[in-house]
Amino acid sequence: MNNLLIFCVLLIVNCSVTYATKYQYWENLNDSLKSSFIHSTNIGDNLKNLYNHQIYLTDDDASRAILDTLCTQVDGNKRMFYFHMLNDVVMHADGALAEMLAEYCFKYVSENSDYVLYYFSLHSDISEKYALLIAAELYYKDISYTDYLKELTSSVKDDMTKNYLPLFIKKIETNMKQIQD
Repeated sequence: MNNLLIFCVLLIVNCSVTYATKYQYWENLNDSLKSSFIHSTNIGDNLKNLYNHQIYLTDDDASRAILDTLCTQVDGNKRMFYFHMLNDVVMHADGALAEMLAEYCFKYVSENSDYVLYYFSLHSDISEKYALLIAAELYYKDISYTDYLKELTSSVKDDMTKNYLPLFIKKIETNMKQIQD
């Protein structure tokens, strides 16, 4: 009987872990794994310096090059790291940098919708920032809101993110109305 109980507990834990780790994020790594990644992966000095807060982005060409790198399609630990760094930049950006970031947020969410929206469902503060920047990009670049919604909706494949999508869309709509007023 004890073995059956242990087996059931292990099965439940394994199922929970599998479900909970469908998407991996930088914040979920322990410090040792983060340090190992930073020191063993070729991410370049600029990203290492940005990570260590030794440089800060502005609205110049060097910052644009870093943002281009952060929005590159990659998998695994690089994906987690790049997304984390983009989020860090978004959370601290203002002025001209924030205006420049809008196109990068727009692009990143469009190209990584399930991954990003699942994260947003767990982190409303960053979700708000992205929604504002995406709304600004739609408004100031005169991009069709309807077309964007169709594209975003069709790109979402995961049931978990489909449930969150209406809330994120509402955040974008609210921000667009504020920008228009």
